[in-house]
Amino acid sequence: MRKTLLLFALMASAFSFGQVPIGSGTLVDSNAGLSTPISIYYSTSLSQTIYFASEIGTAGTITSIDFMLNTTGSLANTNTMIDVWVGHTSRASYNPVVGASGADWISVASHSHVLTNGSFTLTGTTLRFTFDTPFAYNGTDNLVITVDANKAGDDGNTIKFYQAAATTDVTSLMIRTDQAAENADPLNPPLSYTGTTTATSVQAKRTRPQIVLNGITLGVDEHGLASRIAIYPNPVTDNLFIGSEDKAAVGEIYTLTGQLVRSAAVEQNKVSVDDLASGVYLLKLRMEDGTAATKRFVKQ
Repeated sequence: MRKTLLLFALMASAFSFGQVPIGSGTLVDSNAGLSTPISIYYSTSLSQTIYFASEIGTAGTITSIDFMLNTTGSLANTNTMIDVWVGHTSRASYNPVVGASGADWISVASHSHVLTNGSFTLTGTTLRFTFDTPFAYNGTDNLVITVDANKAGDDGNTIKFYQAAATTDVTSLMIRTDQAAENADPLNPPLSYTGTTTATSVQAKRTRPQIVLNGITLGVDEHGLASRIAIYPNPVTDNLFIGSEDKAAVGEIYTLTGQLVRSAAVEQNKVSVDDLASGVYLLKLRMEDGTAATKRFVKQ
């Protein structure tokens, strides 16, 4: 019996249930109607946002997502009739050119429909979408989140979602309307909308809503991998050496905003960084067995 209890204790310690926050600060949209992920000031809205693998830092299972609001208040006219899709993407940005085809939206056809005609919970200034079906994030691709809100009515222009610092490229798309019948179809979204209201075009944004990914579950391999890898010297000037029992195949270097600087094979357990500008970077190591781990380093 004691051996059985010990086994359960070891299994429990080998898994971690946590949160991954992305974004901070008090930045909000000056236009309440464009405050992603949901336009609280309009009856309906459709938004799509890309988050970077380098910001998440690990594979895991996501069970819910939190969005942060700038103030408390009732959102009764916004809640219910909400659909959320989550998926993987190799893309890191959108083409900001508005055209009639709508081709620049990332298709949700192959994404997980994690919330169907559902609602959110509001606790203070935290708005949470709890998934009907958890999403298994692979830790390698970027993450794309699509939110479709259809309930008629609005909740004014006071409450806004906190946004993360602006990215260099367009990382969010948003369209909204005051007529429920004109809501954009998430399975066939337009890039140039022709409804009867003034909010008739898709808006390309460089800000993204601050989020917290909840329920990230790390298995034994993923949970222990990063702790088994050492990178040195750190800070570094030219060559970054990798110490690990697991052989690294490829090293990807990202900025802290998630932009890929370059990808290169790991040769002789080292990655050359002498051409990088001074600053803080993320090194994502892809191992030969298919696992991955991310380490932070400083380039002098």
